[in-house]
Amino acid sequence: MPKNLLINIIFVLLLVSSFFTSLESPFRYTKYLLIPIIIFVLIIYNKKIKINKVLFNNFVLYLFIFFINFIIILFSNKLTARFFLETFLIVSPIITALLIIGYTKINKEKLINYCFFAYGISFFIYNINHILTGKVFFNLLNAIKYSTFSTESWLAFPFGLFSIFYIYRKKYSYFFFSFLFFFLSFKRIALVSFIVSVLVYFLLNQLKNKKISLNKVTSIFVLFYILALSFIFLFADGQFSKLIYKETGLSSNHLTQGRFVVYNNAIQEFSDTVLWGSGLGSTSNYLSGIDKNIQLLHSDLLKIFLELGVLMFIVWSVSFLALNIKNRYSIPIITYISVLFVSDNVFIYFDTLFVFYIINNYLQDDFKLS
Repeated sequence: MPKNLLINIIFVLLLVSSFFTSLESPFRYTKYLLIPIIIFVLIIYNKKIKINKVLFNNFVLYLFIFFINFIIILFSNKLTARFFLETFLIVSPIITALLIIGYTKINKEKLINYCFFAYGISFFIYNINHILTGKVFFNLLNAIKYSTFSTESWLAFPFGLFSIFYIYRKKYSYFFFSFLFFFLSFKRIALVSFIVSVLVYFLLNQLKNKKISLNKVTSIFVLFYILALSFIFLFADGQFSKLIYKETGLSSNHLTQGRFVVYNNAIQEFSDTVLWGSGLGSTSNYLSGIDKNIQLLHSDLLKIFLELGVLMFIVWSVSFLALNIKNRYSIPIITYISVLFVSDNVFIYFDTLFVFYIINNYLQDDFKLS
């Protein structure tokens, strides 16, 4: 096989798909061609793959949870096409990472760099007018308050992951550009996630000579998920509305870009099915039925809780964290993705989860702290 063939294929497809995602063009789905193309290339060149245990166990975890959910909604006559669509959206980044990392001759760090190049070039081309004219650097206070920025982009989520990775690798020139694009992409929750993750990184550096119990770390994250979910329920119930208006002059719904009403409606609609869940994709079906412009719940934790039920929420929380926290280097990356789970939809975002899995795999298997 020609050297870097797979990496170059990934670079091209991610560059094309990310650019067209920003344009909201149907060509944004070209990234899902990665799975059949990688399989085809491996077969043509007669290359075998080595199954990565962590990624495979992630795949099995989701298959198990979705199978249980499938049985429940099948017998309750609530099965819809959205269930199968979201199953694919969630497992496809895992399968893609399994295939590419399973090819043992792949240079993982080069793979991560080329993914960053693809997203960075895409972001720069799409926003070239705003960046070169300098318009983007004005109205920062309004951006923080209202989350409106001329270069705001979904790419903030993977750029945050790259920025954390380059801090670990001490590649400061790469970090400069990844953080610049991350900041210009301007997602408030991503900025919060990044700040918290960097604080965790520096805390771990201070404790580098001390042994850390990964079981305790997992327990802390599970507790965080439960507390965050409890906060969402209290928020949706209006417990913080007066405080928010007093401090910001904005309603809870305005400040959170409509999340207050969306959360409240979804919780009321599915309150009777929280034990076993309303079915994967049910919140999207419900919300789009109210407003075709709103299909996503904007909280992965709430989505998992309502759709899969409290029992599977616990199974997912403990298993996802236990599977992906394999050493201290994984903790900042897990912190970043976990904070995103609180108020965004990265659970079904291919690009964010694919970058998460390949970076986390590198930090688990290849990274050595100098």
